[in-house]
Amino acid sequence: MIHDFRRGETLADIQSIEWLADNGLAYRLEIPKPEQPMHLERMLRFLLSVQMALILVVSMLVSLLVSVWVVKPINRLKEFTRRLHDEQNFSHRADATLSTRQDEIGALAREFNQMAGVIEKTLQAREELLRNVSHELRAPLARLQVATAILEQQSTQVDHPLLNQINQESEHLTQLIDQLLSLSRLDDLALNESEPIDFEVFVTELRQKYLVQYPNHTVAIQVTPNPLHVKVNAQLLERILGNLLENALKYSPEGSSVKLEATQTEQQLVIICADQGSGVDEHKLEKIFEPFYRDNHLPNGYGLGLSIVKSGVEKLKGRVMARNLAQGGFEVEIRLPNR
Repeated sequence: MIHDFRRGETLADIQSIEWLADNGLAYRLEIPKPEQPMHLERMLRFLLSVQMALILVVSMLVSLLVSVWVVKPINRLKEFTRRLHDEQNFSHRADATLSTRQDEIGALAREFNQMAGVIEKTLQAREELLRNVSHELRAPLARLQVATAILEQQSTQVDHPLLNQINQESEHLTQLIDQLLSLSRLDDLALNESEPIDFEVFVTELRQKYLVQYPNHTVAIQVTPNPLHVKVNAQLLERILGNLLENALKYSPEGSSVKLEATQTEQQLVIICADQGSGVDEHKLEKIFEPFYRDNHLPNGYGLGLSIVKSGVEKLKGRVMARNLAQGGFEVEIRLPNR
């Protein structure tokens, strides 16, 4: 009979059992561990390693699928919206491969197309309105000017104040209509290749035209290199530089000088027009290029000159910026890509 039974210590590979018999003898039984658990452990480790490899492979495949199916289309939509902003051409539409998709990305592309269509129609309606209003105003304005001239001939008073005021207001209306037509016709100008223009000769002739209106001013022209030949639509360049010069001369004190500089590098043509006027409030510098926006302390003008400049520069794929000068005055800088 066994009086005492206990389990011995478990070694790494051996399980021992000890007991005490009736005769006082102690017995110890050592049993080696079966090898099966070791195989199971190795198998488990192997399965875990294969599982991790499968997880990594599946993760890579899912990432690739997400990149192809989601990220790339979103990047294409981003490029589409950037092109709309940079080129200001709202006739562009998202790729058909995007807009025909039957998922959320396809719905988003169709919404973008619809938005671009609405903006395009709105801009076209605005331009058409400007054209129609400008043309419709010309006829009654011409009749008013003719009637005023007849009244001047029939009036016994040589310098009638009311007739003078009518003439001044008629002249203001004429200038406004001209600027409205100029703004509305910018998109109609074709950017076809033209013969190279001698920039200094071109600007010198333009300067003489505006100095007739502002005889008490001077315009200094500096061109680097000289001669400088540029390939650009002459009519569009005349509208851009003409509005720049007129704006600078209008807001400069009498007797002051306006500076017009042009510098050509390998990448771009830089044109700077600086005056000696009172400048513009810093927080309004970005707004002065908006149509019909006028600074409060600069009551003259209609808020269209710099808007025409910006529209013309953007049509030439360039950019325009304005700044106040530290020594006083106002400066507009235009950067155009070399052609």
